[in-house]
Amino acid sequence: MVFWMASAVGLVIAYFFGSTPTGYLAGKVLKGIDIREHGSESTGATNVLRTLGKWPALVVLLVDVLKGVAAIFFARWFFP
Repeated sequence: MVFWMASAVGLVIAYFFGSTPTGYLAGKVLKGIDIREHGSESTGATNVLRTLGKWPALVVLLVDVLKGVAAIFFARWFFP
């Protein structure tokens, strides 16, 4: 039973990590624009670089990498 509860919690956490559009949030917070309407119309760090500049793109890239690291951390924590 504990295995299934941990699996469900892990899936919910992974869903929220994966569904957070970092580039979109950067566009809205920093410039008040929808990044999906500019450049290549994606929410990735490359489009943020083209649209908003170096520093916002670096932040988006780092947060996206840290989301991946956090997913690995939680997976190892739930399933040692």
